[in-house]
Amino acid sequence: MNSRRDFVKKVGMMAMAASAPGFAAGMATAVVSCDSKTEPDPDPEPDPTPAEYLPDWREGYLDIHHIATGQGDCTFIICPDGTTMLVDAGDVGGNYGASGTPSVPDESKTPGEWIADYVNHFSKDLPVPGTLDYAWITHFHTDHIGNPNTAKAGTNGYKLGGITMVGEHVAIKKIIDRGWPDYSFPSRAAIEGESGGFWKDYYAFLNYRKDHQGTEIEKFATGSNAQFVLKHKAAQYGDFSVRNIYANGILWTGTGANAKTLYTASDVSDENMHSCVIKMSYGSFSYFAGGDLSGYNHPNYASKKREIEVPVGQVAGKVTVLKANHHGTYDSTQPDFLRSLTPQTIVITVCHVLHPDAGPLSRMVDPLVYEGDRTIYTTRYTDGHKSKLGAAGNVIKPAGHIIVRVYAGGAKYRMFVLDSETTDYPVIYQTDEINVNE
Repeated sequence: MNSRRDFVKKVGMMAMAASAPGFAAGMATAVVSCDSKTEPDPDPEPDPTPAEYLPDWREGYLDIHHIATGQGDCTFIICPDGTTMLVDAGDVGGNYGASGTPSVPDESKTPGEWIADYVNHFSKDLPVPGTLDYAWITHFHTDHIGNPNTAKAGTNGYKLGGITMVGEHVAIKKIIDRGWPDYSFPSRAAIEGESGGFWKDYYAFLNYRKDHQGTEIEKFATGSNAQFVLKHKAAQYGDFSVRNIYANGILWTGTGANAKTLYTASDVSDENMHSCVIKMSYGSFSYFAGGDLSGYNHPNYASKKREIEVPVGQVAGKVTVLKANHHGTYDSTQPDFLRSLTPQTIVITVCHVLHPDAGPLSRMVDPLVYEGDRTIYTTRYTDGHKSKLGAAGNVIKPAGHIIVRVYAGGAKYRMFVLDSETTDYPVIYQTDEINVNE
């Protein structure tokens, strides 16, 4: 015997054998022998705590997974009936240098491969495992679609990185972006120029999937609430919907499918301004996602019509969870935008040390901007973030894969953070159930 734990285990084993012949005769001798040879352990080592994992999705749950790769944006959504959606699948390929965040869990695979692994893991018990009903691309920057520099060679006329790599490992039924089929807003040349050299691969990927794999490709329809629909049991979940609010300078008015124009193709603009925006609703719960939507005119950008968050926020109205626009960096998160949404929870997807920037973070937590409790989550939080944000960063919860689990009916939700540096996704942080503010 080496410890009290071994002694307890031995006694337990003897107790299980109590009915065996001759057991009673040897019991006293065995116990005396143990007592005579074992010294009490002054500092017994506790048994390791078993890892805790995200409880399985059940029908009726809405799960929103913000996937941490360190190299770009990606969100995987499981709707109440098992319909699935992927929002972006970026890979900057280390192009941010020392200001970028390291890849997680490691560099043995590309971000697109890690995303595919994640989707396959968490979809294994769904109605159609390993399949995306929708892949929605908010805009055409590398941290949302992929880049050519670290992409792998493919066999179908395009390189494999970001979303094109995901498509190599996961079936995709429909892809929706802001430009199909002509990509004329503001012009094809502008899109190609802002895509970091990955445009031709992305476009070839779309056409190959359409022609050879039966994937449907559609243009994002601003104002519609019928483009992203449940595929399995829609009639049972009439309180679930997705409203397309904005893209390409066109804003839903809040009535029917009507929309109005904020700027045209002839105006000076940039790719972030064109980002697609949705509001997903389930009962009392709602979720806002808007890619890299801009909030401010800024010296880094030529356009003087970048103050888009405020009119978008006025139409969107209150939400429960906000996925921060443009990673919570310097030109996003206008105070009036936050006042319109008053989110209880804000999630920031991260691939740079300025995700988030100090200014937007201060607005997110400022009680003078809007009243009420709120919590902040980021998918990555490195020494670079600690250096940039200092004590202000203490409001941020532990980083990793950020999961919003909305319970049946949409009246309550819960936050989970999964370890992004391992491949079995244990829970490292979780909240109690949270009541949705009406």
